[in-house]
Amino acid sequence: MLSQDHQAQLDFIKQEIAQLVRDGSTSSAIERLTMMLGSMGELEDYKPLRGAILALRADLRLDEDDEEGAWEDAQKAMNFGWYDAAVHAIAGWAMLHMEKLDVARDQFTKAIELNAEKARPFVGRALVALEEEDFDGARQDLTRAVQIDPKDDTAWALRAEVGINLGTVESALADIQRARTIAPEDADHALFFARLILTKGDTEAARKALGVAVADEDAALEALCLRSHLNLQASKVKEARADAIKATNNFPDEAFAFVCLASAQIAEGNGQLALKAAERAVALDPTLPDAYIARAAANHLLGNTEARLEDEARFKDEMPELHEFLLGPVAAHIDPAAFFPAPPAPKAKEPAKPQGAPGIPGMEGMPNFGIPGLGGMNPAAMLDQVFDADGNIKPAFKPIMRMALKNAPSLLKTMPSSMLEQRGIDPKMLDGVDLDNIDEAELEAQMKLFYKMMKSQG
Repeated sequence: MLSQDHQAQLDFIKQEIAQLVRDGSTSSAIERLTMMLGSMGELEDYKPLRGAILALRADLRLDEDDEEGAWEDAQKAMNFGWYDAAVHAIAGWAMLHMEKLDVARDQFTKAIELNAEKARPFVGRALVALEEEDFDGARQDLTRAVQIDPKDDTAWALRAEVGINLGTVESALADIQRARTIAPEDADHALFFARLILTKGDTEAARKALGVAVADEDAALEALCLRSHLNLQASKVKEARADAIKATNNFPDEAFAFVCLASAQIAEGNGQLALKAAERAVALDPTLPDAYIARAAANHLLGNTEARLEDEARFKDEMPELHEFLLGPVAAHIDPAAFFPAPPAPKAKEPAKPQGAPGIPGMEGMPNFGIPGLGGMNPAAMLDQVFDADGNIKPAFKPIMRMALKNAPSLLKTMPSSMLEQRGIDPKMLDGVDLDNIDEAELEAQMKLFYKMMKSQG
């Protein structure tokens, strides 16, 4: 494509630009290429070389998050006859970042047609498919990407995300573990692994992984709040509060940070501080049910009955969002009741702490998905808090029932048969059960019968 002399010039230019980039002077490298382009003649023979230099500048502009500049340079390079896989891939990434998915897909496809032995265009096209929820197409491209480059941790992590969306939890877990083997200090990989390993009930492994996810000063809010929540479940209240405080310091405009702080303060019995945090959450996002749930819990701890009832009325018909916020795409595979944001609890003489679930047959060794001040997950301690005297579910707890109803089908589909058998459930019994069409009123009626049966045995 280039003459021998022009190829030699291009090789020299690449070396010079690479050195500037290594020195951290990407902007200087862009300026240098711009100067070269300005000094070149308009002769026909120089068109391919101009195209090659424009492609180099496009790549640098992409690194500097100048997607429009990168796209413009890539187009000019092609107009000068510089058609190679790299320039089409650059154009694809620029269009992907600009959310022009159809154009991005076309450019990645052209890059693959020109060179099918490069992994990154397959990753780029997979990201387009992910945006369009074409999970089968994304998995196909990512599988090809990891075959070409088994050390591409991003491709493995993306395939894990595709796997969880396809409901293949085991393969998703294997893929994210592969990504973490390649890049053990990557915070995003650590967070996704923590979420996935919770599907196995392994909260200790999740907390350990989150140690990596929150190590940097710019740790993600989801990682900080998830570790705070898991620390609460493990009765590590001081650690939970520390994570929540860091979350509020780093994300002072995010309501969920203050919901997490309020939960930690409630677990410590600090009603006033909990109320202050919850008030901040409500102010930041007046539409967030979890903010009102936290404020109701704080008011209950302080004995402010009227204020508690007002907040209960606000969220009784709303679905809490903490579950999906903390778990992201993994949320559909984990019981949402474990991530309910501190519902109103009985006032205790000592700070309430999350408890385990030793009273539930088959739950031994499972994570302590306790709710502060609610007697953990012990049925005997919880019944009178969840049901009224007539056996009806109290309004404050109906969101939990709705979450359980919403997630029951996917939870049972992904739960290992051995876990079902430990709880006395024959997995074959579920084959003919259509949980997707259970009526909420029917479920509440069954729970009412369960409550009366338990009370009669007590």
